[in-house]
Amino acid sequence: LVVRATPIERNGARIGWVLALHVESLGEDDVDTPLLFHGIWTADPVMKRALHVVTRAARRDATVLVRGETGTGKELMARAVHALSPRAKGPFAAINCAALPGSLLESELFGHVRGAFTGAVRDQPGFFRTASGGTLFLRASSIAAGKSTDRLGAPFAYGMPILSAA
Repeated sequence: LVVRATPIERNGARIGWVLALHVESLGEDDVDTPLLFHGIWTADPVMKRALHVVTRAARRDATVLVRGETGTGKELMARAVHALSPRAKGPFAAINCAALPGSLLESELFGHVRGAFTGAVRDQPGFFRTASGGTLFLRASSIAAGKSTDRLGAPFAYGMPILSAA
């Protein structure tokens, strides 16, 4: 497996990586040997190499985009990245962005104060704050890592890499 890593930078700051993967010829020792990797069973040599890349990527404090068809295990992959990362002792929070209307999604991600809308009976910090120090997994999203403004106060830099699935 050949991996090419290209940094993604915004305003001179590194905000993530693009990983380009190219599979070379498969070795004989990889064929038909099952592997259990953080809840993922596989005997496929290409998948085993992809899991090796996941292991290496998890060591970095970077935003990750996990892509795949419905039902291919994107959240399992995100949980594996979290478990192998330096932030493994922090929280893992997952939210399905596509399942929520925009106004509710904003409230779930960034939080709200009591009385902000009907039914807001207490302050809610939002996923960006509650997952700080851990990993936030956004399903079906297009949110980029960096800085944001929450509904409880001033702008803040959220303290975790974002795992996103498209």
